Amino acid sequence: MRSSMFKHISKIPAGQVAVPVKLLFDGHNDSKEVIECPDWSYFLIHENGTKIVWDLGLLKDLEQYPPSILSYCYEYEPIAPEKNAAEYLQQEHGFKPEEVDYVIFSHAHWDHCQPPFEMFPRAKVIFGAGTANGVNGSSGAAPGYPENPDGTVFGEFFSGEFASRVRELKDADYTVQIGDFTRAYDLFKNGSCLLIDAPGHMPGNQCMLVRHVAGEWVVLGGDTAHARALIDGGKSCATWTENGETQSMHADLVAATKSMRWLENLIKKDGVIGGARLCLAHDANVSLP
Repeated sequence: MRSSMFKHISKIPAGQVAVPVKLLFDGHNDSKEVIECPDWSYFLIHENGTKIVWDLGLLKDLEQYPPSILSYCYEYEPIAPEKNAAEYLQQEHGFKPEEVDYVIFSHAHWDHCQPPFEMFPRAKVIFGAGTANGVNGSSGAAPGYPENPDGTVFGEFFSGEFASRVRELKDADYTVQIGDFTRAYDLFKNGSCLLIDAPGHMPGNQCMLVRHVAGEWVVLGGDTAHARALIDGGKSCATWTENGETQSMHADLVAATKSMRWLENLIKKDGVIGGARLCLAHDANVSLP
């Protein structure tokens, strides 16, 4: 008897951002080129009936972001989606918002994470371990916006009436190793959906590895890499100096680079799972089963 799998995986268009090449790839410091990148969310249906939305992309009304985000987000020329994820699923696929069981975030950055509680009234939320400390601690954002006007993440994730629907994974939840990744959480306890701790981009960053009925593995990678070329195209991440310190698009570039190499090994056809499709958040050429 085969293991249970996902019977449906599809993209949800969730906006667009424009990223300067000099911020993406090493060796392009003088480039004026800008890449217009999609901002994908994903919708998955498991054979057991569970429905999952992975990431939520940009707000429909960009002006609703916290002031701390508005202070810089327009530098990336964001284009808001015409429909939020709930509207898209209902209008394009006929699914009611209350049918969604989980909203799982790859990480808590503004172009991926927004409150889903009214959008999906039944859904539980899952963040990777370290998310709350990452956005509320080192950034000084506690307890979130608007309680803290300088908050970078909406405070309703961490306090108030909806907080009981939010789960941040703990160290003890990571009981599975997959390839080079030593920390993965088995959502259904049958190996068909693993939430993989992928350090580097920001605290709590994670990937999701799922098994599709077509017999393929699919990795939803979020911003573990901002471009496919950083995984298996021979490119390296850009760095630059700001206020005397080396900066990149990752909080911890050393850890992020390791996660990219581990992800490269995971998706190889001669890897531990025999190959996988990689679906990054900002890849215009995503291919699904």
